Amino acid sequence: MLLAASTVCFNSSVEPMAGRGVPVRTATMGPAPFLQMGRIDIAAAMEEEFNDWYNTAYIPGYLTVPGCIRARRYLAVEGQPKYLTVYEFENAGVPDTPEWDRARNGNPWNARMRPHVRLDEGSPAVFRRIYPT
Repeated sequence: MLLAASTVCFNSSVEPMAGRGVPVRTATMGPAPFLQMGRIDIAAAMEEEFNDWYNTAYIPGYLTVPGCIRARRYLAVEGQPKYLTVYEFENAGVPDTPEWDRARNGNPWNARMRPHVRLDEGSPAVFRRIYPT
C-alpha cells in the first residue's frame, strides 16, 4: 500500500508554522518512542462525515490524553484500507488509560460514527521504536 497526504494535529490549539502548513513542533521533533497505527475503511456514503468527525472531534479528544504527543492521518495512494492514523506516544500504555477511554467514549458523535468504521485486522496496534534507538 502506498500512502500520501497527512493531517497533523497537536495538544496545543495554537502552533507556530514552519512552511507548507507544518507546525514548527512537527518539523523539529524527533521520532516518538511508541506509535499506535490504525488502518481504516469507511463506506463511501459516510466518507465526508467520517473525515469531518475524525479531524474535528475524534483526534482532538485523544490529543488531550497525557502521553499522547501528536497524531497524523494518511490517505492510501492505492490499495486498501483507504486511511491510516498514526498516534505518537510517550509510552506504550497510553491507550490503556482511563483518559484514553474517556476520549474514546466522551463525544456523542463518536458513538454515531464508530459502527461505520471498519478497522483492518490487527488494527489498531502499538509499536515500540527500535531504530534509531
